[in-house]
Order: sequence, then C-alpha cells, then structure tokens
Amino acid sequence: MIRYFKWYWLIAGYNTMTRERKRQVDIEGLGKFLGNMFFGLAAVMAAGSVLAYFAVPGVSIAVPVIMVILIVYMLIKARYFDAGACNPDGTLRRSTKIIIGLIIALLAAIVVLTYTGTFPSRVIVDPESVQIKGMYSVTIRRDEIHNITLEDSLPQILRRTNGFSAGGVLKGHFELKDLGRARLYVDANKPPFIYINTADGLVIVNQGDRQNTEKLYQTLTGSTRP
Repeated sequence: MIRYFKWYWLIAGYNTMTRERKRQVDIEGLGKFLGNMFFGLAAVMAAGSVLAYFAVPGVSIAVPVIMVILIVYMLIKARYFDAGACNPDGTLRRSTKIIIGLIIALLAAIVVLTYTGTFPSRVIVDPESVQIKGMYSVTIRRDEIHNITLEDSLPQILRRTNGFSAGGVLKGHFELKDLGRARLYVDANKPPFIYINTADGLVIVNQGDRQNTEKLYQTLTGSTRP
C-alpha cells in the first residue's frame, strides 16, 4: 500500500507532521524503503510459520531475532530520510539516537524474555509444596493435590486466556476441551506430560525431554500423599 499506492498517511509519525515538517522528509524514498522492508518482514513471518508447522527446531527463537534485527535496521535507516532528524552533516541528532537506543533496548528485552520463556519451568518439590518457577509461577500445597498422573498426550487446547506461547512451549492459563481451565508449563512437542490435579484445578507440566519428565514424576509421586 505504501510503496505502490503511495498511501503515505499510513506511516506513523509522518501522518501527524505539519506541512512544513513534511517538506523535510524524502517521502518517495521513505515509502519505497518501508515498502521493501515490510515485504521482507512478511517473508520472514511466512517462512517462520511454514517451518514451525513442520516443527523445525529453533524456529521460535530464530524468527523473533531476525525480526528484531530487521526492525532495528528499518528504524535507523528510516531516520535518514528525514532531514529534521539529522545534523547538517547528515549524521543523526543526539535526541534521535536516544530514541532509537530506547527502542532497541525494548526490542532486545522482548527477545530475551521470549528466549528464556522457552526453557523448561523449574520445579521445586519439598514435603509441604510443589513450586513451579519462572513465567506464571505457582505454588501448590501438598494437601491440595488430589492425584498425579503421567500422560503421553495433551488435551485439545481451545484458547489461551493469559499465557505465553512460542514454538510449542505453553506457559500460563489455558482452556482445554472437556477439562476447562488449566495451568500449563509444557513443551507440547516433547511428551510425556505430568497431570497434577489440585483443589484449584489442573496443572500440567513437563521438563523438555522424557527422561527428566519421568524423573520429576517419580519425585512428585514420592513426595505426595496418596
């Protein structure tokens, strides 16, 4: 739309500038550049979706990282089309650099959170409780646990109500078919799964591979009253 139909009013920031301020912007060059970048971002997302469908390892991390790199490049490069954002010698003004730096820091934080969110949740088992650490952490008192089972599959997930989802990793609150609301801390692509039925609802957790999940299951069942 921006490149071929010249809908420059879609460009955030430019569409709120005064006429005088707009004259400082090479809008033709900016429109072409942003159009090309948006095509590139769309291609990355499309490729990521295809790779995720075939469960290619690392896609959930690689795609966000590539997206952030492209977005950072786009933000920096786009400023050079705006004479008002540059010094007379063509370098970016200090205020512009500060804004770009803050945006880069925010995007980097998002990538770090996404990356760390894909790690298996740390589970601490003691005589009084089961603690699931990290994103959407929860503490389950031992006397609240009704039973614990080890299953090879997950129920159908209807929707995420308040949680994290990336590349098959699910953490937080979800609604499950026939079971209602539950807390998940799993990598859906790596069974088995530990079902912890509690007085407050179902909690499902695993540890990223069969050996560690089975080890956790043994620890849980050995530390929970029948």
